[in-house]
Amino acid sequence: MRASCPVGVRERLEGSAIGLVFPAFMPGLAKNVPAARADAPSPDIGQEIFRVGTTGFALDPENCESGLTCAGVRQRPGPSSRQRWSS
Repeated sequence: MRASCPVGVRERLEGSAIGLVFPAFMPGLAKNVPAARADAPSPDIGQEIFRVGTTGFALDPENCESGLTCAGVRQRPGPSSRQRWSS
C-alpha cells in the first residue's frame, strides 16, 4: 500500500498524526487549532493535543486511507536511541 499527497495540497495541522505533534510541542501553534470550528475533526482536539504532548506520539487511524493508520512521533535532538540504549 502506498499513500501520498499531491504536490501543493495543504492539509490542516489537526488532520494528521504529524500535524498533531507540532502543536503539542510548539505552544504557539496550539492556539491556531480552533476546536470550535464546524469542521473540526473532534470537539476534543485540545485534549488530543495535550495527550500527544504527554505521550510523545499521535495516531490518525484511517484519516488518509481506509485501513491505514499513520503515526507521528516527536524526534528529540541528541544522540540516537541506538546510542543511548546500547551502553
